[in-house]
Amino acid sequence: MKKAQNGHTGNVKIRQVYPMKTNDYVKYMTQTIVKYADQPKEERKRLRLEKKENKASLWYRLFGILPYILYIEVQKRRKTERKRSLKFGFWK
Repeated sequence: MKKAQNGHTGNVKIRQVYPMKTNDYVKYMTQTIVKYADQPKEERKRLRLEKKENKASLWYRLFGILPYILYIEVQKRRKTERKRSLKFGFWK
């Protein structure tokens, strides 16, 4: 028995990744391209837009959650300061 990464002992299945043979890869790529080409143009556009909407923002993808939170907070504070300065004139 092998010890799992979480510390428990038990039957651990080790998954091995085998490289794809060239023929299988060509078959996979051909199927993917044909599947894409068979879709109506509107369907491809809709899927592209859905994918784009679900994508995380650039700040989050590059730097993670903490700088992203800091960036959002700074934006909020600037926005409230702008509102306050417009409401009361240029003084604070």
